[in-house]
Amino acid sequence: MNRWNRDLADEESPTYIQLNVVAERAQDVDEIADQVESLGYTVATGREIASRVRTLTNILQAAFGLIGVVVLVVAGIGIANATALSIMERRHEIGVFRSVGASRNDIRVLFLCEAALLGLVGSGIGVVVAIMASRVADQVLDRALPALPLLPETFFWLSWPIVMAGLSLGFLVSVVAAVSPALRAARMDPARVLRTT
Repeated sequence: MNRWNRDLADEESPTYIQLNVVAERAQDVDEIADQVESLGYTVATGREIASRVRTLTNILQAAFGLIGVVVLVVAGIGIANATALSIMERRHEIGVFRSVGASRNDIRVLFLCEAALLGLVGSGIGVVVAIMASRVADQVLDRALPALPLLPETFFWLSWPIVMAGLSLGFLVSVVAAVSPALRAARMDPARVLRTT
């Protein structure tokens, strides 16, 4: 820097907002950073930037995880309500099934299987939408962010374990949410249901 100042002393001095210093050895980074700081400059080493990026990533993951939990709870409540409404609308059908020999367990299994199928289909649609949204978001971020050396190749990487976890959670939430309505459907008295419909 002193050499640059000497060379440019007779010219109009340009204004610099950033200077990149590359150390020959990784062990020298801290010493060089200390020397540059002693000159009165603000220093951000690759480790510090990586630490900030890691912190930001952890915060975003926690926020998205919290949003995911809220979505799962809301979906579970919605599935329970939809199953309960379906049972109320299909009382006559349940009564006919029971009167022709279907056991309470058969009715319970019927509604739980319907909920499981809905959960798998809904989770599958959710995974497809998540994959498409992640690709769009990656393209938008790739265009919006400057070309920095520490940027990952993709911001939203969906591995097979994550996809399978999403499908499993959707299935599990659907079945758990349908347990109470399915138990109510299985307890219905076929004679009373057929009389009132």
